[in-house]
Amino acid sequence: MRGPRLRVPCHAHRQAAHARLRCRLLPTARGRKLADDPVALWHHLADRLPLSGKDSTDAAWQAGVLLLVLMASGDTTAGHTRIAELLTGLGWAVNGGRPIDTRTVIGLVAEDVRLLQRVGALVGGWRVPWPGEASSDGAALARASLSS
Repeated sequence: MRGPRLRVPCHAHRQAAHARLRCRLLPTARGRKLADDPVALWHHLADRLPLSGKDSTDAAWQAGVLLLVLMASGDTTAGHTRIAELLTGLGWAVNGGRPIDTRTVIGLVAEDVRLLQRVGALVGGWRVPWPGEASSDGAALARASLSS
């Protein structure tokens, strides 16, 4: 059984990356500008979601949008199953026409889920059915992202 998830401060991520890569991680110009403006940072994040996929013709992007829709509704219960069913309904398939499965969905939106869990938009992680429950702030972030 795993212990509780701890939120690791950003400097710990930087230190770990520095040790692994032996280089300095520097914020981008946009990152420096937003560092002291949490509201602008929140909007910047909302404008960039979903992270997965390249554009609206990409299955990963569509899965990310479906995740945001579930979050915006406040109900992510069995999110992986629901997204798999919706992607299959949209015409996506795997390996010769088989319906999209939950493992495929988890891979498609893993980057989005990791980020959303890190910022507290999805809570519970693996202790509750994947991907976790949308926090009230997470639902608001999802709605803002979908409306941008």
